[in-house]
Amino acid sequence: MILTVDIGNSRIKWGLWQGGSLVLHQAHEYQSATLAAVLDLAWQEREPPATVMLACVAGESVEQALQHWLEQHWQQRAAVLRTCQQCGDLKHSYAQPQDHGVDRWAAMIAARTLYQTPLCVISCGTATTVDIIDASGQHLGGQIMPGTEMMIGALQTRVPGLATLEIPEQTPAEHFASASGAALKLGVMQMAAAALDRACDEARVLLGDDMKTLMTGGAAKAIMPLMKNSVVPQPHLVLQGLAIAAQQIAV
Repeated sequence: MILTVDIGNSRIKWGLWQGGSLVLHQAHEYQSATLAAVLDLAWQEREPPATVMLACVAGESVEQALQHWLEQHWQQRAAVLRTCQQCGDLKHSYAQPQDHGVDRWAAMIAARTLYQTPLCVISCGTATTVDIIDASGQHLGGQIMPGTEMMIGALQTRVPGLATLEIPEQTPAEHFASASGAALKLGVMQMAAAALDRACDEARVLLGDDMKTLMTGGAAKAIMPLMKNSVVPQPHLVLQGLAIAAQQIAV
């Protein structure tokens, strides 16, 4: 059994893999001070896995807190994925690959394993990111933009009149909303979808019409219906990339 763990800035996502299949997955909100308690609830009653594979973009202190929990409860440490110059035939474009978020790298590893075609890989989390990969596996670069919740929060923080608005959980179905909270939600989601549509269009110019667009991340389900481009949902892309990396280590 392989346990894959993706620690973002606001959520920890994890999955259990057996025989190459994801058999269980969960996601939890967390803060640095509550991480140990979240891990207690998620894992304390579980049998230790054979391997733990970790991607963490939340900083060294959070990574070490998870390692401490594993040592205390399961007497093991996680293997940690780091962004590097090459993984299989996937080749990074950055001169300094360590500057590229490891969650993006894990998603790219999974995407390249799943599809041997030109790829546009979109992740919608705290930040929204885009990475493009050509048919040979060469990464051609990417984009980073604020995530939808970050944009809503920034507007509410900076504009006093918006601070007390009730923001709906679901994106309004209409093109123009009749309440300010819904209008804010709708405007941000439409802006994100439009930006991603433009990124897809520009990527297709570089990669050709056989480009496949994959989308993952917590906000992906809400953004996808607003996009004009055809998108393949891959909700567990980062966890899958970690499982692939773990299998490579085992070999």
